[in-house]
Amino acid sequence: MKENKLSLLLLQLIMLIIAFRPIIDLQGRFDGESLNMGGAAGLVLIAWVALFFLMTRKKSEPVLNVALYAMLFIAILWLINLWFTPAKGSALVDITRFAAGFSPMLLLYCSGYMEEHFPAKRFYTFYILVCIVPMIIAFLQYLGVVEYTYFDVVGGEWVGRSSGGYIQPSSLSRLMIFSVLLSYIFYSAGQINALTKYSVVLLSLFITVLSTHRTSTFIIAVIMVSFELYALVKDSKQGGQKKIMIGLNTASLLGIVYLINLRMKFFSLNFIEGSLTVMTGAVGTLDVSDDSFLRGRGYRWQRTLEYMSNLSTGEKLVGKGHEVFESHNDIINMYLVSGLVGLLLYFILYTALFVYIWRGVNPLGRFSLIILYTVIILFGITLQPSTYPNFMWMFFATLIVIKCLTKKSDKGLGPNANLISP
Repeated sequence: MKENKLSLLLLQLIMLIIAFRPIIDLQGRFDGESLNMGGAAGLVLIAWVALFFLMTRKKSEPVLNVALYAMLFIAILWLINLWFTPAKGSALVDITRFAAGFSPMLLLYCSGYMEEHFPAKRFYTFYILVCIVPMIIAFLQYLGVVEYTYFDVVGGEWVGRSSGGYIQPSSLSRLMIFSVLLSYIFYSAGQINALTKYSVVLLSLFITVLSTHRTSTFIIAVIMVSFELYALVKDSKQGGQKKIMIGLNTASLLGIVYLINLRMKFFSLNFIEGSLTVMTGAVGTLDVSDDSFLRGRGYRWQRTLEYMSNLSTGEKLVGKGHEVFESHNDIINMYLVSGLVGLLLYFILYTALFVYIWRGVNPLGRFSLIILYTVIILFGITLQPSTYPNFMWMFFATLIVIKCLTKKSDKGLGPNANLISP
């Protein structure tokens, strides 16, 4: 009995610290060398997850073992590189971030316990409430009440971008991405009502537009369009037609209001116009051969690959063991840090996780899984989500949500099964 109570307490604490991470990250900038509040939270999570894993793990499917072995071999690569690299400080920080970011994967080994005791609704509610804090800060930054913490050059001038108090707008926008994704999953599984879903989704979209983070805005649009289309397809033919007509009429009405407002100036839409100016003005060129492609992303990719091409065969195989420089691409960064061997292991890990979840969930769960992987792939084109512990925490938390809310044995195949809890 005491063991069950301790396991339940650990589970509550683990999900609490994951949901509370957005507040923890407001404490200051990570400098790449020392331990900050986020790093300390990561070490705490590692300890709690390890203890919970030892207490509640059950015999798992072989495919999940493949993911675990891949993670362990990646960790071994990190340790080997830590031994040989002269930049031991940076390597030690990077391996700690890897361990913290991927440690929640062990929770999937406890899926039987998680499906029975996972506080899904409370986790969602607390996460959304926590995200309101950086949302408010971002809006106050836009209003000029709170100082900007990030600036970009637009038209030859430095322009502030709402970041919610974080050093980068992407730190804010990734929270919004998971707010939108989780809202659609919970609504489709019948856990929240339409008012809650659309309130969170529209507010998150609004804040993302304020942040002017292009990739995240595009990702949220993909999530919204995908789930709305999924709902139409799964609905009955009559219901689907009604929703299409309602959607078209609403879009038409909004378009008419916007056109009238352009002439009559009843209310200001400066936030949209200003955000679009920053989004388009700071994007650089779309010419892949140009150094300013996507604000220098193309140059960074080219520089990283050229750097790796000049290394020895051994270094190409196992990588440098730490981020020599920020490559701004998840796959390229995996190659830089862990080499071709590490790149293969990451592919095996993500593939094994996908197969494991896919086998145990219903059609709604499979669709949600595809969207989640689409999110990390799109986010990884210009950023490095696999190296961000806070992103990976929410990635694994979303996997757990999908596993628990859309079990294959459930008859509610979504969307919006009649399971709304009080």
